[in-house]
Amino acid sequence: MLTSKANDFQYFFLGGILGEFLSLPIVGNYLKENERILREMGIHDIHCLTLNSLNSAHRNAKELVDILEREFELREKKIIIFSHSKGCLEVLLGLLREYDFFENAVEKIICVQPPFQGSDVLNNSIFKPLLKAWPGLNSLRKDFYTKIFQEGIIEKENCQNFLREKVLVIRTFMPRSRDVSWVIRPIHFILKKAGSKSDGLLKLSEQVLPFAEYKDMTL
Repeated sequence: MLTSKANDFQYFFLGGILGEFLSLPIVGNYLKENERILREMGIHDIHCLTLNSLNSAHRNAKELVDILEREFELREKKIIIFSHSKGCLEVLLGLLREYDFFENAVEKIICVQPPFQGSDVLNNSIFKPLLKAWPGLNSLRKDFYTKIFQEGIIEKENCQNFLREKVLVIRTFMPRSRDVSWVIRPIHFILKKAGSKSDGLLKLSEQVLPFAEYKDMTL
């Protein structure tokens, strides 16, 4: 049940890597489905976007901040962000770029399946040629942003306070390989055999921002 204040905010759904493909109607349109649900509940100001999957997360973060600043100035409504996968990196990197704006304009950030520590799967040598040619995928490599987040967020009191007050992290895993998309089912099976809970690409333990304080839940 929505409160009367629900339309005091504007809502952003930020897709992850290859979100451009996953948002196509023939695939499932996973961002638009969430938009449809909110509109049926009476929400008006909703934005769905996936930043260029070819680009690194830190490059896309600048574009994200520009978009958020423009929409905040246009509507004068605080922002609630639902980010998925690589989009979670872009949001936090945006926070590092423009902390004052985020503190003033962003009401809440929900990070779903965040690759905060990157994926150990991508350390396999088979991915090396692809990582060199694809900065966006390289952003998901193990510990790619770990030091940046450590120094830029965790060691700064104002950023820690922001995480504590405004961020919810939703970690996910699938117990059964047959319930995972066929594209990543083999990886899920291997990780499961090794004793790791995962969503098929990220282990549950890799969806954590070490030493940071924030609300979190596991699905």
